[in-house]
Amino acid sequence: MEDRIEEKTEEDLDSSQDKKQVDKIEAIVNKILLGLIAVTIVLAGIWLGLSAENRFGVAIKQNIFKSQDITQDTTTDKLPVNDNVIVYQSKKAELLGGIFTYPGSKVESRKQDVDKINIAMNSSDTAETVVKYYRDLVAVNSWSTVRVGGDTGEIKITQSDFSALVKVGIDGEFTTITADIDFPDPETMTSTFNTPAKTEQVSPTPPSDDETEAEGYILPFSGTRLVNTDDLKSLSPWELKVARNEIYARYGRSFIHKDLSCFFSKQSWYVIDPDYSDNSLSDIDKSNISTILSYEKSVNSPLLAKDSGCKE
Repeated sequence: MEDRIEEKTEEDLDSSQDKKQVDKIEAIVNKILLGLIAVTIVLAGIWLGLSAENRFGVAIKQNIFKSQDITQDTTTDKLPVNDNVIVYQSKKAELLGGIFTYPGSKVESRKQDVDKINIAMNSSDTAETVVKYYRDLVAVNSWSTVRVGGDTGEIKITQSDFSALVKVGIDGEFTTITADIDFPDPETMTSTFNTPAKTEQVSPTPPSDDETEAEGYILPFSGTRLVNTDDLKSLSPWELKVARNEIYARYGRSFIHKDLSCFFSKQSWYVIDPDYSDNSLSDIDKSNISTILSYEKSVNSPLLAKDSGCKE
């Protein structure tokens, strides 16, 4: 009897230990499941939060910036080309496009790409005034040009970091202007972009013959105001050549052409400066030289590049 009681007691102990082991395993499994559920809930919350930010964050930020009247700092700017198109460009490219936009003009179209800008404008200013502005723009920045047409012609600018072709014409009562600008990399530009003052339109006031002869100049005012076509129409090819070079002569430049050297040597005001430099020329000087040269080309002056020799 005692043996049976003892066996039963041992069986009860084994069963109790097995139950405890099972309970312990179940507790561990339950903890793992609870942990997995908690992680799932956290991940679901993060996903919902990100989704909500994506859907509503942009609108919220836009409303904030709009209410504070500021813009976000980005590497590119939005520039409206017309009512329906927006083209992104760098800030330097926008500066380049702005400097070639004629002041006060109506922009008819503006097309932009990563390396070029095309602008079409019209203005109530005369073609002569518009051309002078772009010539002053060239002069004030010391840009290189390969072609400068007449008052209603073309100006071709060739810099190492950009090139531009400006065309000025007339359409009825308006002056038409187009500017085609190409730039390989606007962020590495080193050219200057200074804006000249817009010249007010003035009535031409050419000097009288007596005034010209008395001072020994063809255009005595060419160092103080901009020359226009009306100032040049009555001049002969020789007078045009002298008028252009007397601007240099005022500063003491010496001349290779014998006709110019002989002519200026007879002028009381002319003194050769051995240290002469084109850097002495003012913006008005440079613009007037360009204007006269362009006019000489437009009338096919036979003395443009010809040395006619000394005239006794």
